[in-house]
Amino acid sequence: MMRYRWLRSVPISLALAALLAVGVAPVEGQNGSNAAAKPAASKSTEAASAASTETADDGSDEWIDGRSDEWAETAEKRTLTGKVRINRPDGYLNADLVEMFFDPDATEQTVDHTVADGNVSLKENDVVATCDHAVFTEGNNVITMTGSVVVLFGKSDRMECEKFVYDRRTGERHGSGNVKFRIRYTQSEDEKAAGEDTTSTTTEPPTDDSGD
Repeated sequence: MMRYRWLRSVPISLALAALLAVGVAPVEGQNGSNAAAKPAASKSTEAASAASTETADDGSDEWIDGRSDEWAETAEKRTLTGKVRINRPDGYLNADLVEMFFDPDATEQTVDHTVADGNVSLKENDVVATCDHAVFTEGNNVITMTGSVVVLFGKSDRMECEKFVYDRRTGERHGSGNVKFRIRYTQSEDEKAAGEDTTSTTTEPPTDDSGD
């Protein structure tokens, strides 16, 4: 099982610069090897540290931890297969298959959208859901779930539907297709009082005074 930790968007040029800096430390003969290697190692360490600091401090990156049975990556996408578990600062994503498609127009390796398939379970803020298929669009922060969708939100609210769209930025939610729901409804004090005033009473039948 593979375990990994990567940045959501990593400036590849900075990472390469750091690796190259580490690998070019000059090595001389035995007499002068120590004197020459120490300054080089110091400079390479500073370069790697500077690249790491610049990457982490720009505010656009997000650390993601996870694991899977297999990992594959091309210029177009990163593919995680088998018991995929991804942890994010605001939730998690589990699935049989997760594909992260890179933005073809970006100058750095940035994820444009993520597709999860098979036994999908996820949590985003106060929304916990299961479904067959989910698409995370990074540009507008929208998650679209389809196939046997079950959503839990709030303290005890539940929804089942064929398609559920959740906007992570605004909190807006939309379910469609054979929607079934159970939500908690709490009456206000005014509604409770009005209900008590309109309580039905039993009326006695009229009496017959005819003497028959």
